Amino acid sequence: MSYRVILCPLSLLAAALLAGGCAVDRMRLPRFDEQFRAGDYPTARQTAAEQIVPDQPQRAVLWQLQKAAIDRMLGDVEASNAGFDRCEEAFKYYDLENSATAGGRTAATVLSNDSLRPYEGQEYDRIMVNTYKALNFAFLGDHENARVEFNRALQRQVIAKERFAKEIERTWREVNQQESGGSNLQGSTRRTTASPEVQSALDRQYSNLDRFQAYPDFVNPYTTYVAGLYFLLRQDYGKALDILKEAHGMVPGNPIVAADFAAAHGRQPIRGRVYVLFENGLAPGRREIRLDLPLFIVSRHVRYAGIALPQLAPRPAAFPYLDLATNGTSVRTQPLASMDAVVAAEFKKDLPLVVARAVAAAVVKAGIQYTAQQQGGDLLGILAAGYSAISTAADLRAWSSLPKDFQVAVLPMPADGQLVLQQPGVAPANIPLPPCVNAMICIRIPQAGATPAVQVIPFN
Repeated sequence: MSYRVILCPLSLLAAALLAGGCAVDRMRLPRFDEQFRAGDYPTARQTAAEQIVPDQPQRAVLWQLQKAAIDRMLGDVEASNAGFDRCEEAFKYYDLENSATAGGRTAATVLSNDSLRPYEGQEYDRIMVNTYKALNFAFLGDHENARVEFNRALQRQVIAKERFAKEIERTWREVNQQESGGSNLQGSTRRTTASPEVQSALDRQYSNLDRFQAYPDFVNPYTTYVAGLYFLLRQDYGKALDILKEAHGMVPGNPIVAADFAAAHGRQPIRGRVYVLFENGLAPGRREIRLDLPLFIVSRHVRYAGIALPQLAPRPAAFPYLDLATNGTSVRTQPLASMDAVVAAEFKKDLPLVVARAVAAAVVKAGIQYTAQQQGGDLLGILAAGYSAISTAADLRAWSSLPKDFQVAVLPMPADGQLVLQQPGVAPANIPLPPCVNAMICIRIPQAGATPAVQVIPFN
């Protein structure tokens, strides 16, 4: 990297304006979240749609995820799957992106922050895309494609470790590229990150990550169980057995999962049952924290050296449970899987890479400040320090319309075709079921008081 260009005040100003572009998502995500929480799904969908570039699926992936999820909730499953298809196109684009293009992003990152990196989707995003597509196809009665999507979701859980290993390699390649611009920077990122001061600060800020329930790396028990349940209801006992065995191992205390595993093992046909899958509350948001750095190149010529990092901000459940009744039988939903735990597990694995990129950017900006002060005096030094402070920001983007947790209940098929839904403190509501042998009902409630979104999937 040449510091001559960067030291030009006009270049600094242009870079600052570039860094300001990430403020768009920072402003619109809270607005979207408020609309979604309140159950104003059409307005939230419109907010997301306004950010989407239709002919460039690799742009605005986050907003496409948000919109496709709401399309599903509103019953427009064709639009939902079309949106999720565009997300998968974007995932493929980034997965196949050549090193030259990746290197081109490095300059933007080093001069700003992770918010300028394109949102490529977390592993749990990708897994949930295929899970939701599978449920959408099942709702449409397209079981051939539903089967394909469940298989893809399960396969993503297998290959996620390989993708993460590539991400580690790519991150450190970028760090080395960033440090190559100045001989005094070589190795500074690793030394700074490994310093006792930084490690102690990280331990204080992220100690809460250890309290989340541990699942296997990049595995979502909800996806695993729902896929197994789907194959069980389709009487594909061999496939259901393997998948439900894995689900039972992750949630051994859930009697419904245990009973379904036993049914698959005994090749017992399921008849006359309604499975209710409750998508409850809101997945963790992100907030920003700032840490000062003991950079080894810091001197009186460096006025600002700090990093901004994301921290998970858990959000509430809508209800502790749902009650459901039919034929005089009342049941209560039981915990199945924690999306909080899935998100936290991946966040924890990704955190060292986030820290490394943030420190690398801070190291290079400190070098710029030093050179600016040496070559241009106090005025240019102040400009460089101001840019460093302004352009330091955490990436707070996340698929925020995902649920906090998943719950499950099973009860007999209603003789009158009506399932009664009882939310705590809310008047009962009827869910009509079509004539069928079995049914799977997905209920999404982001917040108490929000209108439940219901998807009924019949099995004949």
